[in-house]
Amino acid sequence: MLTQALSRTEQPREPSLSYADQATRIGATDFDGDGDPAVAEEWIERMEWTMRVMAVPQDHRVTLATFFLARNARHWWESIRRRYQDPSAITWQVFRAAFDIQYYPLAYQNMKMEEFLQLEQGVLTVLEYEKKFHELSKYCIPLVQDERKKCQLFTRGLKAFIRDIVIGQRLTNFEDLVMSASLIESSQMMVRRRGDSRRR
Repeated sequence: MLTQALSRTEQPREPSLSYADQATRIGATDFDGDGDPAVAEEWIERMEWTMRVMAVPQDHRVTLATFFLARNARHWWESIRRRYQDPSAITWQVFRAAFDIQYYPLAYQNMKMEEFLQLEQGVLTVLEYEKKFHELSKYCIPLVQDERKKCQLFTRGLKAFIRDIVIGQRLTNFEDLVMSASLIESSQMMVRRRGDSRRR
């Protein structure tokens, strides 16, 4: 009875604090603003993923994200926040735009876009090349939204002996293309091993 009475008189918790507890439990970390753009990019993407998983309402997202800002990033945010007389005007879109300008500049995004456009398989296996292709493709989303164009871009960066075969297959499904390229690579490696063992 005493426990029930105490629970009734308890003040309700600030929802954002409860969200912060949950976010910490599933891996949200502080961002101090001292890292390179890749660190900022990883933090903001992780924060957005965390909020989607937790189904955080739009009106609590800025409060939750800024709870995890530390040191220089916290000072930066305080300077931005002071520009707004009405805190409700600071939507997630406003926060994200300000964050990108400060920590995720256009010059960095352009550099990563160029890295994607110049990407080649080189010494990577097909599956390693696919992983790198996916990592960088987010910087050129308009180019990879069309499946056929995505296949063309991937094929262009393959090693010549793989590319020559898959071009003839005219594959337009990305998963099929990767599987075919990987099988060609495996087959070629087996042929080389047999040749090496014969020479030995």
